[in-house]
Amino acid sequence: MAGDGPIDIMQDFADLYAREEMLAFFDFTIGRGEAPPISGLCRISKPKGSATSSHYLSLTFVIDAPDEATRKAAQEALDQLEPDRVRKALPEIREVITVPTINSGSENYVVQADLLMQAAPGRPFIVQQLVPTIERTTGLKMTDFVWWQTTPSGSAKAAAAPSPEPEGSMVSRLSKYLKQQLGLE
Repeated sequence: MAGDGPIDIMQDFADLYAREEMLAFFDFTIGRGEAPPISGLCRISKPKGSATSSHYLSLTFVIDAPDEATRKAAQEALDQLEPDRVRKALPEIREVITVPTINSGSENYVVQADLLMQAAPGRPFIVQQLVPTIERTTGLKMTDFVWWQTTPSGSAKAAAAPSPEPEGSMVSRLSKYLKQQLGLE
């Protein structure tokens, strides 16, 4: 074992993000009958660098979950991304690995799913196959999709015009921050 000290889970999570390249993100809602819809954001990323032999997409769902009923409804929706169901709908995916739930505070619910691919996925796969499958499988409704593009200088630039965002929740603040980085707000 490399070290005998305590493991810093948040640092490990930050290190993982540093090794990934964000491709896109989208806002979504999950309807739940008479109750207000659940708001969330999904980040789509891949391994950094073209030299890697790993072909995967990482989906990180961040959901406003101010109470146990909302958290349970979000969990039920995202539990539908089970491996057999996703592989049947998308044969390009070899495996679905769900990372244990990350609690980033009592008001949020965070889930990550890594999709191991047979080949490097492109934009057409993400837009035409992956996102519609996520919507059908989980029941979520995408409300805004934004491609994250990095210029040769390393700065982000806008790839789509988003819709206005409500203020207040962590998800809306995160969405606003990402859009500001792209120059969309």
